[in-house]
Amino acid sequence: MACTLTVVFLSSAAAAIVPVAADTSICADDIIARMMQADDARDRSLKAYTAVRHYTLRGEKGRTGEMTVRLDYDSASGKKFEILAANGADGLYRRVFDKVLQAEVETSRRTGQNDSSISSRNYKFQLLGQEMRDGRRCYVIQLLPKRKSKYLIDGKAWIDEQDYALVRLEGRTAGSVSFWVGKPYIVQCYRKVGNYWLAATNDSIANAKIVGRMELTIQSSDYSVPGMSSVQVAEKAHQTDDVD
Repeated sequence: MACTLTVVFLSSAAAAIVPVAADTSICADDIIARMMQADDARDRSLKAYTAVRHYTLRGEKGRTGEMTVRLDYDSASGKKFEILAANGADGLYRRVFDKVLQAEVETSRRTGQNDSSISSRNYKFQLLGQEMRDGRRCYVIQLLPKRKSKYLIDGKAWIDEQDYALVRLEGRTAGSVSFWVGKPYIVQCYRKVGNYWLAATNDSIANAKIVGRMELTIQSSDYSVPGMSSVQVAEKAHQTDDVD
């Protein structure tokens, strides 16, 4: 799956990044180019999938809203959502959930100003070092957005050294999401499902005007990939967890 950002609105504990030894054979631009090539190959074979998404929104005063949706992805048209259940998702919370789903639909199409791909069109890159993430050795890349956009991240990306896939994306949006939300801090993680890297979790925090601090967590599960039985998906995901 091509690397795109789901724009929503925690910070995480810092982990040691091992500086890369002097090696002129590879640089950040080379790593990103290989990642894009690998993503293109995966995208050509991944025409569609479905998943269940669970959204939890927590406010400063302890209020919690939840929503569960079915996600249908098609490579030709992007993402579609069907709401399966909701609890406490009314008023402001419902508007937040609606905005989040709308943003996911927009970024899944990756066109024009909505293009959030990690590519030379959108970023300059700097190789910071290497780090183990979820049991996999990754390159750590500094992302330097070329423009102020709520669809881009001013932060870091972890790229798997073996698959050249995005494992983790972390940072603050390069542009304001809205007057009320500002620039949220986002941590987006991916997991290997069969031969594909798909969204696992997305955590974000914003200090919204008037309502204060809000934290949104998105968890993805129950993936179904055409050509793979649910048992195969579960087995391969379990094998990945064992390696991690």
